[in-house]
Amino acid sequence: MSIFYSDLQWLEQSSDIVDLKNNKHDLLPQNLAGSNDVLANELDVFMTSKNQFMLGTYYEALWEFYLAQHNECHLIAKNIQINDTSKKTNPTIGEMDFIYWHKVLKTYVHLEVAIKYYLEIDHQVTDQAFSKWVGPKCNDRL
Repeated sequence: MSIFYSDLQWLEQSSDIVDLKNNKHDLLPQNLAGSNDVLANELDVFMTSKNQFMLGTYYEALWEFYLAQHNECHLIAKNIQINDTSKKTNPTIGEMDFIYWHKVLKTYVHLEVAIKYYLEIDHQVTDQAFSKWVGPKCNDRL
């Protein structure tokens, strides 16, 4: 299988930071990435057409494929900018990553996705245990 497919399986099996349970039902669809060669080939074609150079956009592309292919979902929109029209300069105040219809639960879901990796740097010794973990920007710390 391709690296894309391995990453899709990781996405599906990884833990959430926030508990997304709602009335005993999970708002995220489950079990898309079984061993399916057709799905893996479709994913390869899809991901090859996307910007894969930044971790965040790569991760969002995996989610887009996941939601678009899943039989419990109907992907309605992605990357919707939210603007404040009263602002003359820089009216963008945010973005919604995904809106989808959950067919089983019969509800709309707004899904925000994010991924970050932190690197441990040993040469920086401080009193704070987590200060040696540097995020995407040098001022990002755990």
